[in-house]
Amino acid sequence: MPRLLLRVLGRVELSGQQRPLTAQQLSFVALLVTSGPVGRSAIVDALWDGRRISDRRVANLIGDVRSVLGRTHLPEPTDGRYRILGIGTDVDRVRAIGAAAAHRDRDRPDRPSAEDERPVGAGGPVELAELADHLAGMLRGVPFGDLVGRHWTWVDDRPALVFEAEEAVVEATRAVTARLVDAGQPTPAVRLVQAAVACCPDAVELTTDLVGLHLLAGRPRAARLVVEAWEGRIARLGCGPAPDGPRLALRGGQASSGSAVTTRLPR
Repeated sequence: MPRLLLRVLGRVELSGQQRPLTAQQLSFVALLVTSGPVGRSAIVDALWDGRRISDRRVANLIGDVRSVLGRTHLPEPTDGRYRILGIGTDVDRVRAIGAAAAHRDRDRPDRPSAEDERPVGAGGPVELAELADHLAGMLRGVPFGDLVGRHWTWVDDRPALVFEAEEAVVEATRAVTARLVDAGQPTPAVRLVQAAVACCPDAVELTTDLVGLHLLAGRPRAARLVVEAWEGRIARLGCGPAPDGPRLALRGGQASSGSAVTTRLPR
Protein backbone atom coordinates (compact mmCIF):
# COMPACT_ATOMS: atom_id res chain seq x y z
CA MET A 1 0.00 0.00 0.00
CA PRO A 2 1.42 3.47 -0.87
CA ARG A 3 2.52 5.66 1.98
CA LEU A 4 0.10 8.43 2.81
CA LEU A 5 1.45 11.96 2.75
CA LEU A 6 -0.30 15.22 3.50
CA ARG A 7 0.97 17.83 1.07
CA VAL A 8 0.52 21.42 2.23
CA LEU A 9 3.14 23.15 0.06
CA GLY A 10 0.86 24.34 -2.69
CA ARG A 11 -2.58 22.84 -3.04
CA VAL A 12 -3.46 20.75 0.00
CA GLU A 13 -3.92 17.10 -0.86
CA LEU A 14 -3.48 13.65 0.63
CA SER A 15 -1.39 11.51 -1.65
CA GLY A 16 -1.41 7.73 -1.57
CA GLN A 17 -5.02 7.12 -0.52
CA GLN A 18 -7.06 4.69 -2.56
CA ARG A 19 -10.29 6.69 -2.45
CA PRO A 20 -10.67 10.47 -2.80
CA LEU A 21 -11.67 12.65 0.13
CA THR A 22 -14.23 15.43 0.05
CA ALA A 23 -13.05 18.95 0.87
CA GLN A 24 -14.41 18.67 4.40
CA GLN A 25 -12.85 15.25 4.95
CA LEU A 26 -9.48 16.50 3.70
CA SER A 27 -9.72 19.50 5.99
CA PHE A 28 -10.45 17.17 8.91
CA VAL A 29 -7.39 15.06 8.10
CA ALA A 30 -5.20 18.15 7.72
CA LEU A 31 -6.46 19.49 11.05
CA LEU A 32 -5.55 16.31 12.88
CA VAL A 33 -2.19 15.84 11.16
CA THR A 34 -1.05 19.42 11.77
CA SER A 35 -2.81 20.21 15.05
CA GLY A 36 -3.89 16.93 16.67
CA PRO A 37 -4.87 15.38 18.96
CA VAL A 38 -8.16 17.25 18.65
CA GLY A 39 -11.38 16.94 20.65
CA ARG A 40 -14.91 17.10 19.30
CA SER A 41 -15.47 20.75 20.21
CA ALA A 42 -12.28 21.78 18.43
CA ILE A 43 -13.38 19.82 15.35
CA VAL A 44 -16.73 21.60 15.31
CA ASP A 45 -15.06 24.99 15.80
CA ALA A 46 -12.64 24.31 12.93
CA LEU A 47 -14.94 22.72 10.37
CA TRP A 48 -18.30 24.31 11.20
CA ASP A 49 -17.20 27.63 12.68
CA GLY A 50 -18.52 26.63 16.09
CA ARG A 51 -22.13 26.22 14.92
CA ARG A 52 -24.37 23.76 16.71
CA ILE A 53 -23.81 20.43 14.98
CA SER A 54 -25.35 17.12 15.98
CA ASP A 55 -23.14 14.38 17.36
CA ARG A 56 -24.32 12.15 14.53
CA ARG A 57 -23.04 14.56 11.90
CA VAL A 58 -19.60 14.70 13.49
CA ALA A 59 -19.58 10.94 13.93
CA ASN A 60 -20.52 10.46 10.28
CA LEU A 61 -17.59 12.63 9.17
CA ILE A 62 -15.15 10.69 11.35
CA GLY A 63 -16.57 7.36 10.24
CA ASP A 64 -16.36 8.28 6.57
CA VAL A 65 -12.73 9.33 6.91
CA ARG A 66 -11.92 6.17 8.86
CA SER A 67 -13.44 4.08 6.08
CA VAL A 68 -10.93 5.66 3.67
CA LEU A 69 -7.84 5.73 5.90
CA GLY A 70 -8.50 2.68 8.05
CA ARG A 71 -8.35 2.32 11.81
CA THR A 72 -4.58 2.12 11.75
CA HIS A 73 -4.39 5.77 10.71
CA LEU A 74 -7.52 6.97 12.51
CA PRO A 75 -8.01 4.84 15.64
CA GLU A 76 -10.85 5.13 18.12
CA PRO A 77 -10.00 7.76 20.74
CA THR A 78 -9.14 6.63 24.24
CA ASP A 79 -9.15 10.09 25.78
CA GLY A 80 -11.92 11.82 23.83
CA ARG A 81 -9.45 13.30 21.35
CA TYR A 82 -8.90 12.18 17.79
CA ARG A 83 -5.49 11.74 16.22
CA ILE A 84 -4.01 10.68 12.89
CA LEU A 85 -1.19 8.15 13.08
CA GLY A 86 1.43 7.31 10.48
CA ILE A 87 0.77 10.23 8.14
CA GLY A 88 3.38 12.95 7.86
CA THR A 89 3.57 16.11 5.80
CA ASP A 90 5.77 17.31 3.00
CA VAL A 91 7.00 19.98 5.42
CA ASP A 92 8.35 17.21 7.67
CA ARG A 93 10.29 15.82 4.73
CA VAL A 94 11.62 19.21 3.70
CA ARG A 95 12.76 19.76 7.27
CA ALA A 96 14.53 16.37 7.30
CA ILE A 97 16.36 17.18 4.08
CA GLY A 98 17.48 20.51 5.50
CA ALA A 99 18.73 18.95 8.70
CA ALA A 100 20.70 16.31 6.81
CA ALA A 101 22.21 18.85 4.43
CA ALA A 102 23.18 21.18 7.26
CA HIS A 103 24.85 18.44 9.27
CA ARG A 104 27.63 18.05 6.73
CA ASP A 105 29.24 15.18 8.57
CA ARG A 106 30.77 13.15 5.75
CA ASP A 107 32.00 10.44 8.09
CA ARG A 108 28.51 9.61 9.24
CA PRO A 109 26.31 7.26 7.18
CA ASP A 110 23.74 9.11 5.11
CA ARG A 111 20.31 9.41 6.66
CA PRO A 112 17.47 8.05 4.53
CA SER A 113 14.73 10.41 3.49
CA ALA A 114 11.26 9.82 4.87
CA GLU A 115 9.84 9.52 1.38
CA ASP A 116 11.72 6.90 -0.53
CA GLU A 117 14.77 5.79 1.44
CA ARG A 118 17.04 7.81 -0.82
CA PRO A 119 20.11 9.23 0.92
CA VAL A 120 19.66 12.86 1.78
CA GLY A 121 23.13 13.49 3.10
CA ALA A 122 25.17 12.39 0.08
CA GLY A 123 27.94 14.78 -0.78
CA GLY A 124 29.01 14.00 -4.35
CA PRO A 125 28.21 16.41 -7.22
CA VAL A 126 25.61 14.13 -8.82
CA GLU A 127 23.94 13.31 -5.51
CA LEU A 128 23.79 16.98 -4.53
CA ALA A 129 22.22 18.00 -7.84
CA GLU A 130 19.67 15.20 -7.56
CA LEU A 131 18.91 16.22 -4.00
CA ALA A 132 18.37 19.83 -5.07
CA ASP A 133 16.00 18.79 -7.85
CA HIS A 134 14.19 16.42 -5.49
CA LEU A 135 13.67 19.21 -2.96
CA ALA A 136 12.62 21.68 -5.67
CA GLY A 137 9.99 19.21 -6.85
CA MET A 138 8.45 19.18 -3.38
CA LEU A 139 8.02 22.97 -3.37
CA ARG A 140 4.78 23.08 -5.36
CA GLY A 141 3.52 26.46 -4.17
CA VAL A 142 2.81 28.67 -1.17
CA PRO A 143 1.90 26.76 2.00
CA PHE A 144 -1.79 25.91 2.21
CA GLY A 145 -2.42 27.42 -1.20
CA ASP A 146 -5.73 27.34 -3.07
CA LEU A 147 -7.92 26.82 0.00
CA VAL A 148 -11.54 27.29 -0.99
CA GLY A 149 -14.62 26.96 1.20
CA ARG A 150 -15.63 27.40 4.79
CA HIS A 151 -14.02 24.14 5.87
CA TRP A 152 -10.56 25.76 5.81
CA THR A 153 -11.11 28.84 7.95
CA TRP A 154 -9.20 27.18 10.79
CA VAL A 155 -5.96 27.63 8.84
CA ASP A 156 -6.32 31.40 9.12
CA ASP A 157 -6.57 31.00 12.89
CA ARG A 158 -3.24 29.15 12.97
CA PRO A 159 -0.71 31.46 11.27
CA ALA A 160 2.11 29.48 12.86
CA LEU A 161 1.37 26.62 10.46
CA VAL A 162 2.24 28.76 7.45
CA PHE A 163 5.18 30.40 9.22
CA GLU A 164 6.70 27.07 10.22
CA ALA A 165 6.25 25.68 6.71
CA GLU A 166 7.97 28.69 5.19
CA GLU A 167 10.74 28.48 7.78
CA ALA A 168 11.36 24.83 6.90
CA VAL A 169 11.53 25.66 3.19
CA VAL A 170 13.94 28.55 3.72
CA GLU A 171 16.26 26.60 6.00
CA ALA A 172 16.35 23.48 3.82
CA THR A 173 16.85 25.46 0.64
CA ARG A 174 19.70 27.49 2.06
CA ALA A 175 21.39 24.44 3.55
CA VAL A 176 21.33 22.54 0.25
CA THR A 177 22.28 25.69 -1.68
CA ALA A 178 25.34 26.24 0.50
CA ARG A 179 26.56 22.73 -0.27
CA LEU A 180 25.95 23.16 -3.99
CA VAL A 181 27.94 26.38 -4.02
CA ASP A 182 30.73 24.69 -2.08
CA ALA A 183 30.75 22.01 -4.79
CA GLY A 184 30.83 24.60 -7.59
CA GLN A 185 27.31 23.85 -8.84
CA PRO A 186 25.39 27.14 -9.11
CA THR A 187 22.99 25.93 -11.83
CA PRO A 188 21.05 23.34 -9.78
CA ALA A 189 21.19 25.81 -6.90
CA VAL A 190 19.44 28.40 -9.09
CA ARG A 191 16.70 25.92 -9.97
CA LEU A 192 16.18 25.09 -6.31
CA VAL A 193 16.08 28.68 -5.09
CA GLN A 194 13.71 29.68 -7.90
CA ALA A 195 11.29 27.00 -6.71
CA ALA A 196 11.73 28.14 -3.11
CA VAL A 197 11.05 31.78 -4.01
CA ALA A 198 7.82 30.75 -5.73
CA CYS A 199 6.90 28.83 -2.57
CA CYS A 200 7.92 31.64 -0.18
CA PRO A 201 7.75 34.89 -2.16
CA ASP A 202 8.09 37.08 0.94
CA ALA A 203 11.37 35.49 2.09
CA VAL A 204 13.88 38.23 1.32
CA GLU A 205 16.83 35.96 2.09
CA LEU A 206 15.80 33.59 -0.70
CA THR A 207 15.48 36.40 -3.22
CA THR A 208 18.86 37.73 -2.11
CA ASP A 209 20.37 34.28 -2.56
CA LEU A 210 18.87 34.01 -6.04
CA VAL A 211 20.45 37.30 -7.04
CA GLY A 212 23.81 36.12 -5.75
CA LEU A 213 23.54 32.78 -7.53
CA HIS A 214 22.78 34.42 -10.87
CA LEU A 215 25.82 36.65 -10.41
CA LEU A 216 27.93 33.68 -9.43
CA ALA A 217 26.83 31.89 -12.60
CA GLY A 218 27.71 34.92 -14.74
CA ARG A 219 24.13 36.04 -15.39
CA PRO A 220 23.94 39.70 -14.26
CA ARG A 221 20.87 40.41 -16.38
CA ALA A 222 18.97 37.59 -14.70
CA ALA A 223 20.04 38.99 -11.33
CA ARG A 224 18.70 42.44 -12.26
CA LEU A 225 15.38 40.96 -13.36
CA VAL A 226 15.03 39.19 -10.00
CA VAL A 227 15.61 42.46 -8.14
CA GLU A 228 13.15 44.34 -10.35
CA ALA A 229 10.48 41.65 -9.88
CA TRP A 230 11.04 41.68 -6.10
CA GLU A 231 10.79 45.46 -5.80
CA GLY A 232 7.78 45.56 -8.12
CA ARG A 233 5.97 42.99 -6.01
CA ILE A 234 6.61 44.90 -2.80
CA ALA A 235 5.38 48.10 -4.44
CA ARG A 236 2.16 46.42 -5.61
CA LEU A 237 1.53 45.13 -2.11
CA GLY A 238 1.91 48.64 -0.72
CA CYS A 239 4.27 47.44 2.00
CA GLY A 240 6.58 50.45 1.84
CA PRO A 241 10.20 50.34 0.70
CA ALA A 242 11.42 46.89 -0.28
CA PRO A 243 14.07 45.32 1.98
CA ASP A 244 17.40 46.18 0.40
CA GLY A 245 19.09 42.77 0.57
CA PRO A 246 18.53 41.88 -3.11
CA ARG A 247 19.51 45.37 -4.29
CA LEU A 248 22.68 45.36 -2.18
CA ALA A 249 23.60 41.93 -3.51
CA LEU A 250 23.22 43.22 -7.04
CA ARG A 251 25.24 46.37 -6.40
CA GLY A 252 27.98 44.44 -4.70
CA GLY A 253 28.27 42.00 -7.55
CA GLN A 254 27.95 39.10 -5.14
CA ALA A 255 25.60 37.75 -2.47
CA SER A 256 25.34 39.80 0.70
CA SER A 257 27.06 38.55 3.84
CA GLY A 258 23.89 36.90 5.09
CA SER A 259 23.40 34.85 1.95
CA ALA A 260 23.87 31.14 1.72
CA VAL A 261 26.02 31.83 -1.33
CA THR A 262 28.81 33.15 0.84
CA THR A 263 28.02 31.30 4.06
CA ARG A 264 30.18 28.29 4.87
CA LEU A 265 28.52 25.99 7.35
CA PRO A 266 30.85 24.26 9.84
CA ARG A 267 31.88 20.80 8.79
